[in-house]
Amino acid sequence: MADTLFDRLKARPSRSAALTFAFDPNDGARLTAARTQLDLARRVAKSFEGPDAAPATIVAAQAAVEEAQAAYDAAVGDAVTFTVHLRALKPSRVQELILAHPPTQKQIKNARALAKGDPKGDPNVNEDTYLPALLSEAITRVTISDDPKAKLTDLTPEQVAGLIEPCSQGDLIVLGTTTENLASASTQVEALGKS
Repeated sequence: MADTLFDRLKARPSRSAALTFAFDPNDGARLTAARTQLDLARRVAKSFEGPDAAPATIVAAQAAVEEAQAAYDAAVGDAVTFTVHLRALKPSRVQELILAHPPTQKQIKNARALAKGDPKGDPNVNEDTYLPALLSEAITRVTISDDPKAKLTDLTPEQVAGLIEPCSQGDLIVLGTTTENLASASTQVEALGKS
């Protein structure tokens, strides 16, 4: 018997995302710098396009693009990356985790000291335990570019805490907000002419 429409809708896959990070944070900085140089070279070359451009200037600009592209490709080829694959949690589960990991009095005290007594800066969650708990439920696997067969799955909050310990504040924010957004962002699309 064919699935009913209700069964199909109920069995929809959950949203997912994959976030890739440089294994060596210094590689991340080099990749960003190389990408910036490539984008700049492309913008400069584009600015010299047109019927009034001198042929020598066009050739020099294109050579700069090729050089920047080669530098970027070399940086990408040398970099080892790891990818964190995430699945959406139910919004109610994210709320349960928030409630299960309230901030400590010490965290609140420290936040208020930094905010000169303003309670608007108080943390909403325990900054040490919430993210590992959230990610341990959302991570489906972690892979690394230089060993395609290696993967981590079924991570505990303690393992996630160890995994994210060397991460920068920016990386932690990306991991947390992406996971929370998977649970809360709309999947609505414009009408595609299908009915």
